[in-house]
Amino acid sequence: MGTGRSTLGGFGLCLFYGPMLIRRSHANGVVTYQSPRLNRIGAAHAFTTRLAGTRGPAQTDLDLAEPSAPEPMDGQRTSNLVTHWGLVQQSIGCGSYTRFTLDQVHGSRVQIIDPRGAANAQADAAVTDMENTLLAVRTADCVPILLAGPIGRVGPRVVGAIHAGWRGVVASVVAATIQVLGDRFDIGPSQLVVAVGPCISVAAYEVGFEVSGAFGRIGLHDAIHLADGDKPHVDLRSAVITQLLTLGVPAEEIDTTDRCTHRDQHEFFSHRRNERGRMAAVIGIKSE
Repeated sequence: MGTGRSTLGGFGLCLFYGPMLIRRSHANGVVTYQSPRLNRIGAAHAFTTRLAGTRGPAQTDLDLAEPSAPEPMDGQRTSNLVTHWGLVQQSIGCGSYTRFTLDQVHGSRVQIIDPRGAANAQADAAVTDMENTLLAVRTADCVPILLAGPIGRVGPRVVGAIHAGWRGVVASVVAATIQVLGDRFDIGPSQLVVAVGPCISVAAYEVGFEVSGAFGRIGLHDAIHLADGDKPHVDLRSAVITQLLTLGVPAEEIDTTDRCTHRDQHEFFSHRRNERGRMAAVIGIKSE
């Protein structure tokens, strides 16, 4: 394969930087994970779970999945989606914010949300400097990334949300987002605070050699693992953190977690478990 992959008898955890994400149970029953560092700078944000209160026979999951064509959107699903998003926004004090979501295509396009910006644009990252605006990306094994900075009078001047599956990592969606922040807002990577949310772990993410080879070709050799001669596994979380560090984001300004969307099924949806549900990573700028 010629990728310089590492060979391990088992799978270890990637290195973690800064405090771990904190699990929060909100007053309305929603359970999220939040970044201590994003909280420190006043960014309204959350990584959602499937939990929305006490579990029981009548408890529905906090599913934020949008339908995919030609899948119909019936009245009940529409009502559930509106309710679920309302609970999420209420839980982080952003009930009145305008929410922007994306038509995610596993690429590297970045949507700038401004007064002309449109929801559901085909992109896998979004950035904005608009107050009372909530950016959202949806995941169910891929890596959700939230970023913000620098600190203004009441919070960050700019925020961003990134959806990074293996294709997005290889396509450098993280670098593309940081490039847009520099070009449009004159914000460099050293000014950012970043949170990398729950995603599939290396132990659960077996891939084909064509996927591991793609990581090797862009220099992410340390994200590729073989265990006892089996098929390769890829560590998406460590790949993203490596890219952030290489781009110049300070290690001490990166928060992450060891939660696995595939393993921790009581908390998360997982595409690899053939579940249609989705979590979301959301972030916004509070108004003065």
